[in-house]
Amino acid sequence: MKSTGQTQIPFIQALRGLAAIVVAIYHTTSHVPVGPSNATLQWFFASGPAAVDLFFMLSGFVMVLSTQNITPSLDNTVRFWSNRFFRIWPTYFLITLLFCLTEVIVRKYMQASLIADWELHAWTVAGILRSMLFLPLDYAAGAPYFGGAVLHVGWTMNYEMYFYFVLGCSLFFGRYRWLAFFSWIGITLIAPLFLITPWYHFFDVTAYHDFRPGYLNLITSPIIWDFVAGVLIGLLYISRLRIRHIQALYMALMLAVCIAAWNILGGMPRHFGFQFWSGPLALTFLFLALLNKEKEIPVPAPLLWLGKISFSLYLVHPLVIAPAYFLTRGTEIEKYTYDFPFTMLVTATSIALAWISYELLEVRFSFVLKRKILGNRFTLRLKQV
Repeated sequence: MKSTGQTQIPFIQALRGLAAIVVAIYHTTSHVPVGPSNATLQWFFASGPAAVDLFFMLSGFVMVLSTQNITPSLDNTVRFWSNRFFRIWPTYFLITLLFCLTEVIVRKYMQASLIADWELHAWTVAGILRSMLFLPLDYAAGAPYFGGAVLHVGWTMNYEMYFYFVLGCSLFFGRYRWLAFFSWIGITLIAPLFLITPWYHFFDVTAYHDFRPGYLNLITSPIIWDFVAGVLIGLLYISRLRIRHIQALYMALMLAVCIAAWNILGGMPRHFGFQFWSGPLALTFLFLALLNKEKEIPVPAPLLWLGKISFSLYLVHPLVIAPAYFLTRGTEIEKYTYDFPFTMLVTATSIALAWISYELLEVRFSFVLKRKILGNRFTLRLKQV
């Protein structure tokens, strides 16, 4: 059996990288009108947002493994929160500012915009501050985005940071941490159902209930079941459960992949959550984890590298996509931008910028900022998964 205490799990990095690429290509194809030269590309990536469900599951899984040996204490809980904050916020903050600057330039010199007209209400000082604090912009705008964020992919960060906060709180309870965690999940995701009819809203991520205060709408959103699924798979991964029959795992994984492909590519209703994409994705992820527990799944080095820069790729690709198409509008080469090769060029440019962001912002800037503000006291060495 593969050790569950290893510092890095290759297949997790691969899934991170693939999910980030899928989101980037999906957003790229949204700028391209459907035509004979790209119809297959549009069809294949039409359900690209399903990668968000996978990202949330990966977060739940990774946090189980990376925190399994943390000694319960106030200091360690604060260290956990500070590590997660400085892992995410500095990069997110600077890329959001860069996105704002890019929008100003695009509007002034290209008479275009990186955002839709309905998103303009977010472009206020208050809106930018709310985004920086991981607070949704407008709860009444509808679930699960709740108005999103100034950097539009940032709506997922609001859920990520909430999950990290809850997980950090559970560390207070030591050996009972998972009892505390799942109790909170019961209070926020199950108990509200007694106030809501009909019951099918249990997994409906688009249902909006106008709770007050508004943040209750986020913490009761069924999309949080994605994190819970990742936590459960992580707990199975570090448990004594083993399926020794490798061939049986291969067969189960093959069936799960086919079910997921049918669900995502087969023309079924498309949306987040266990009502649509999450179930088949969770099943596939489960069998990948159980297989990796017995026999490490080999991953090519480029995919490992892509997983390493996946967070930056997720954040920076909006800065590349819109300008790339706006620069060619009305030119002789515009008609050549509506096919697969140009999509790959834009995606490759996003990857290059993501690598720069990773090296300068995630590795250097975030580390220096944390050291300057907190020193060494709150440097908690979490396992890298």
